[in-house]
Amino acid sequence: MSNILVLGHQNPDNDAIMSAVMFAQLKNALNDGNTYEPCRLGPLPKETALVLEKWGIAEPRLIEGIEPAAEGEERQQIILTDHNESGQSVPGRENASVIGLVDHHRIGDFETAQPPFVVVLPWGSSCTVISYLFDAYGIEPTDAQVACLLAAMMTDTVMLKSPTTTDVDRRFAARWGERLGVDPVEYGKEIFKSRGSGDFTPEQ
Repeated sequence: MSNILVLGHQNPDNDAIMSAVMFAQLKNALNDGNTYEPCRLGPLPKETALVLEKWGIAEPRLIEGIEPAAEGEERQQIILTDHNESGQSVPGRENASVIGLVDHHRIGDFETAQPPFVVVLPWGSSCTVISYLFDAYGIEPTDAQVACLLAAMMTDTVMLKSPTTTDVDRRFAARWGERLGVDPVEYGKEIFKSRGSGDFTPEQ
């Protein structure tokens, strides 16, 4: 049995954190003999912390890098979510074995030693991709998981207004909103409000 780390990108946004947490939970539900631990590569966004706290989900562990394996030991196995380029990833990624990728961005300098599990789809959010994977594996997400998935989908698509938004995002947003008894756009607005006006510079 291995403890496999699931990581979003550096300077994480809501989708980077939630995709790591939700994919780790999905993989743990599949019970393949390994454990999957969500980690983060920076501070939690305020909106993410509030949603996790509301639904009783533990914050992912902060890690600063991956050290080389000790002599005779295997490399740390990792799964990447919401990114694949090394410049956005965990320091010391070359010391790890990348065994999986769940993303919605272009493919950059992504290379593995062994064939990985890869799902990259051109949708508006990595959490839309993970919503699809819950369906594909036949796992019904809990209300807490639906709330996290929808929160990330709405922030990453700017309440379904981003040019990267697709009909798939809209279908899942409507489905998860109905499940929670909320209007997805209004839910997204409440998530955005939790950031606070002082969280961004004018340039950002």
